[in-house]
Amino acid sequence: MFSPQETLSARDRSRVSDPSAAGQREAGAGSQPGCMVVAANTARRELLGDAARDAGWAVLDCDDIKSARIQLLKHPQGMVVFDLEGDEGTSPEMLKGLAERVGKQKHALVVICGNAGNPMEEIWARQLGVWLYLPGVVDDTDLSSLFEEAGRITARRSAVAGREAYFPGQTAATA
Repeated sequence: MFSPQETLSARDRSRVSDPSAAGQREAGAGSQPGCMVVAANTARRELLGDAARDAGWAVLDCDDIKSARIQLLKHPQGMVVFDLEGDEGTSPEMLKGLAERVGKQKHALVVICGNAGNPMEEIWARQLGVWLYLPGVVDDTDLSSLFEEAGRITARRSAVAGREAYFPGQTAATA
């Protein structure tokens, strides 16, 4: 299995949790895929990343769209969390574009942390088919239980994908 630390710069290595320390779950024969948190706001990125780590995910934090796109190409994730509430200078439209790309991939659960009181954003997220839309996440929000459920879903998906098709009457010779 890949180690995110092997491919990241020294600056980024400090923001990646150690998969063994994060208590990665077993999912069938393989390990639980990682979780990427894409957020320009440092406090929100830490809040979301800590909640995912508490739920047992190996977390890769990205503070910009370019690094997120590169890491997603190299290492697909089991869950990707996008925070649309960004700092000055970030483009929510570019984040939305990346979220749409990831949303089209069936292997990843997509979580969108949006802006409270923005019904058009929520409609967009629901049309995209995100697993979870969170309007207005705040610092005292406990998200660990939600991320634990995401881990269970990912484990079930992996278990189902690993099974071979079986048809009644089929033997090893006819398979």
